[in-house]
Amino acid sequence: MDQLVGLIDHIDKTRGTIVSDPKEADAFAWAAIKPGEKLTQIGFKHPVLPDDGVKIKITYTGVCQSDCSILSNKYGDIFPSVWPCVCGHEIVGKVLQSGKDVKGLKEGDVVGIGPNRYCCNNCSTCKAGNTNLCLAHSWKLTAGSYFGGFATEIQLPSSYVLKLPDGLDEKLAPSLMCAGGTVYAPLKRYFKEGAKAGIIGIGGLGHLALMMASKMGYRTYAISTSDSKKQLALSFGAHEFVVSKDPEQMKKFYNEEIDMILNTGPSPDVMPYIRGLKKGSGVFVQVAGPDGGNLNLSIAEFIMNQYTFAGSAAFNITDGKEMLEFCAKHKIYPKCEFFEWDKFNDAVDKCANGKVEFRSVVDVSTFKK
Repeated sequence: MDQLVGLIDHIDKTRGTIVSDPKEADAFAWAAIKPGEKLTQIGFKHPVLPDDGVKIKITYTGVCQSDCSILSNKYGDIFPSVWPCVCGHEIVGKVLQSGKDVKGLKEGDVVGIGPNRYCCNNCSTCKAGNTNLCLAHSWKLTAGSYFGGFATEIQLPSSYVLKLPDGLDEKLAPSLMCAGGTVYAPLKRYFKEGAKAGIIGIGGLGHLALMMASKMGYRTYAISTSDSKKQLALSFGAHEFVVSKDPEQMKKFYNEEIDMILNTGPSPDVMPYIRGLKKGSGVFVQVAGPDGGNLNLSIAEFIMNQYTFAGSAAFNITDGKEMLEFCAKHKIYPKCEFFEWDKFNDAVDKCANGKVEFRSVVDVSTFKK
């Protein structure tokens, strides 16, 4: 308990101070005062910028399903939200100020920030390249504890502030900072020449996974419960389209010997898909949070077929930089629905209720003080 109190005290000192007079505010944000409440606009003052810190003027920010979960404190037993809660971890903006120890970033640079705000670069996982799994700081997420991207400005350590490549469309880049990196990392990790990839779901994560997998060189299989998105999936780069509720199509899929299946959908019933994996080497990768929190798996089938089950958490710094370069090179962008600043609650409500087909982005430049 003492450690938790210490962490909260640290966060209170580093995330900013809410002010009642708008004239005293450095920046403004949309905050949930309590779990499940509508967002309220607040003004806040930044703490002193640390030597390794960067202050960023946000131009575009995404609304992700994870934000909705944090706002409802769904993950409270793992990383409890701190109230008032300012979410947002799909951030694009321009550098306003850098601390004296910050290297490679200067005022005016266009940058992106994703789910993680910190890594120490010294622990065993960081030294192994897994900076997204840093052991040194348990509360390293961009939002939930700290003030995140549902704001006009953000201040954070420079560790995960990534400069956007020239030519990358700024207004379409926010979702790359979460959804893009989340699917790019495992696709890169398990790629091999001539590989086949099955992508479950053609939504916010899945449509980007299809684009990236096809450009990497995978033969891609888009898997959906109906054929309503078939033409879209093919336009995203799918070579084959599989309707999971069609027994004949699934029977054919089982004979394809898929090297990797990436699950971007919420259904916990995944065994029918897993049976399409190549025996002895097939890998099933889970990146989406399943409904109810658990998957329905047959351990016996995993053992008898020597399948591999893997999870993948966002992206490390190296993968994040590579992903942005890859998207800039191949002109890979998410399909987005845009909202103005004063429609932030609409953006959150639509995302929380599954009314956004792909990704949501708020144009923060529409903010009027």
